[in-house]
Amino acid sequence: MSVKENTDLAFVNVRIERNSFMMAAHFYDIIIGEGGIQGYYMWRNNDFRIPGYHHIVDYFKRIFRGRKEIESAVEKHEKNFHISFDDIQGVVTYRDHKEIQLLSVNEQIYFLFRKFEEYDLLVAYLEDKIGEKYFTRDNIDIKDSVYI
Repeated sequence: MSVKENTDLAFVNVRIERNSFMMAAHFYDIIIGEGGIQGYYMWRNNDFRIPGYHHIVDYFKRIFRGRKEIESAVEKHEKNFHISFDDIQGVVTYRDHKEIQLLSVNEQIYFLFRKFEEYDLLVAYLEDKIGEKYFTRDNIDIKDSVYI
């Protein structure tokens, strides 16, 4: 099955943090489908990007990726990932930060969205898909832990 055939939701330029604190934010295209969640590395914020030119390059990357089989598209770059819904151990969301923390059998991934609409779409999809593994921090009063 190709990436395009397996797409229920797609998000572009979502900030992802994986396993450790990163000096530079990494941006991924996220594809959600029946097979699970796929993340395709696009760029990081300290890359030199030429306005206009790199948007066109990104557009062609997305077109060519959509025609490939999921496995070959994920293997194209070492930072790409695929997580099946069965491998998800838990998801915690926090709307104030537009943040989704996903724990899989292999790693912990943080999704940070720019828009509330995209965040809400993915949260609703995940809540429906994984049910009892979904948790939210929105109904808890979280106190700041650092005072300056």
